[in-house]
Amino acid sequence: MNSKNLEELIDRGLKSLPLPEAPSTLLPRVLAALESPPKIPWYRRTWSHWPPVLRLVSAGMMGVVLAGLTFVEPLFQGALRDVLSVVVQPVMNLTGDVRATFVAVEALRRVLIEPLLGYLVVLGIMMGTTCAGLGAALTRMASLGGEST
Repeated sequence: MNSKNLEELIDRGLKSLPLPEAPSTLLPRVLAALESPPKIPWYRRTWSHWPPVLRLVSAGMMGVVLAGLTFVEPLFQGALRDVLSVVVQPVMNLTGDVRATFVAVEALRRVLIEPLLGYLVVLGIMMGTTCAGLGAALTRMASLGGEST
């Protein structure tokens, strides 16, 4: 028996088998699983799905925090101003350094790059043309198998 006959024999045998049937309890179990709510703990759900008591407590806590910030903030204005001056001053010094760097780069561009830009463009075009020519020559040599015509 060759492999073709064996393949046909197996194919006929598999096609003659009856189709498998699902258990009669499968459909009701799937539908029940789809209708039942997921078993997710309350703290992993969105706030609107929390228990009402916990929503009320969390809203009250948020109100207390906001009220506390409103009444405590004027007490710390002076300290806040001191902290911001310590943080903002180095940033202002940094922007001055950045501005000086940009001025230096602009001067270098005007002195070095602008006069040479035309030459650099011509050099780039020449290099591109040379690479294309060498690539074409090598491709031709490779397609001819190293023979010269």
